[in-house]
Amino acid sequence: MGRPVPHERTGIRRLVIPIAGVVVLLLASNALASHPQTKHPHPRAHPCSQLDRVWSAARWRRGQPKQRTVEALHSCARWSTAKRRYYQHRSKLLWRERVTPFRGGGRFWAIPFSVVYCESGGRYHDPAAPNGAYALLTGPLQGVPTWESWRPGWASEYGAPYQAPKKAQDIAAHRLRMAYGLEPWECAGMVGLG
Repeated sequence: MGRPVPHERTGIRRLVIPIAGVVVLLLASNALASHPQTKHPHPRAHPCSQLDRVWSAARWRRGQPKQRTVEALHSCARWSTAKRRYYQHRSKLLWRERVTPFRGGGRFWAIPFSVVYCESGGRYHDPAAPNGAYALLTGPLQGVPTWESWRPGWASEYGAPYQAPKKAQDIAAHRLRMAYGLEPWECAGMVGLG
């Protein structure tokens, strides 16, 4: 046990503690009086604070936000930047979902990776594999020339698939797969997909 507290000091404590409590209550009531409560204690946030939520990359499947939201936020300074970033992200994911849905080897492909790997080893721009990553033949396949028929119009300057950008090869392989399935790729049967 500690030393007993003298009777005088205990009396002072009994007097100081209630006085301090009264002072705190008075200060709190003055603070409340100077800031009267409104009907809504939390005023509505500024519309621009919602900008990041509206153009959130996680909401890319939604498409365009509602018209009233667009009108409310259009005057925000970061509007154009947020909108551009959103649509770039959306475009990238839609491309991946529609044209290159197959994952393998750390990339996304227009046909299953096992077929790509068997056909070309996944080499897009190797002159040793002139038919590109998808082994797109430049000659006819069942009467249909593959590269010339399926490449995008803007890639017509590329005579061989390996010379074309990755995107052009992806589009050509996607179009061929949508028309014929995996039948044009000999390796599809070899890896058990044909």
